[in-house]
Amino acid sequence: MRIGIDLGGTKIEAVLMADDGGIVNRRRVKTSAGNYAAILDQIAQLVEELEHSCSTRASVGVATPGSLSRVSGRMKNCNSTCLNGRPLLTDMEQRLGREVCLANDADCFALSEATDGAGQGFFCLDPLQFAQPFLKAKVQRIGAGRLGDAYLGHPVYHA
Repeated sequence: MRIGIDLGGTKIEAVLMADDGGIVNRRRVKTSAGNYAAILDQIAQLVEELEHSCSTRASVGVATPGSLSRVSGRMKNCNSTCLNGRPLLTDMEQRLGREVCLANDADCFALSEATDGAGQGFFCLDPLQFAQPFLKAKVQRIGAGRLGDAYLGHPVYHA
């Protein structure tokens, strides 16, 4: 069993998935915006509820509205500003007592579309919005979407 959590500015949604990817259960709560400790509490509560519903311990993955700095291990560029500068991954792993997978929500979207959605079977998927032509061109030129620890945009995923 796996638990996937979408941590957003207005809601936190968690789904419990079977090994085949089917949704077994889901929960959704309003995000305690601006309150880092309360957000950690909400995530822990959602995980506890979903695990209780299936009587088993599950792996946990979290999609976040920002990214984790590979240099500092702290969140950056989050529109949920209370997450910025916080060691969210470390705090969640300590709170849940297990390893947690954490990734940017737009990267999660692109990967999901490439493997299970509209991009399935295509050679290349570019999730950037067409309203951002300058950023899109810049990211495509540098390829990976990163220069050191400077986050420039979302990478192109090859399916």
